[in-house]
Amino acid sequence: LAGAFECHEGAPATFPDLIACERKLVWPGASDHTIWGDAHVNWAFRAWHDGVHKRHGHDFTLAGETATCAEQIREVLQHAPRIPQFWLDLIRAEVIGQAEYFATHGDFPRDQIAFTREYLAIAHS
Repeated sequence: LAGAFECHEGAPATFPDLIACERKLVWPGASDHTIWGDAHVNWAFRAWHDGVHKRHGHDFTLAGETATCAEQIREVLQHAPRIPQFWLDLIRAEVIGQAEYFATHGDFPRDQIAFTREYLAIAHS
């Protein structure tokens, strides 16, 4: 789903920069405590996520992240209609949960694994 991409410290950080960027660049940082268990998987997820933002014109607001997440889930279900709900919940935690966290704290969670566990526990309580 992500296609070819490059990790680069100068990857687009704003929606206008993403739209203007002709290469598929992803930021390599903050990839040591991700829910995906491997930095390369995290980068591929970022590339896919950014591509969905770009293809559908969803900005980096909470509403844009929510719409992007919905589109990612639609794509997953198109390719794997019987995927366990848990995997869709992980995508929601990664995208919407972290966007909500950012909206509240002005930064992303440092330990994404701990954040995701807590987010999923609250969502399922």
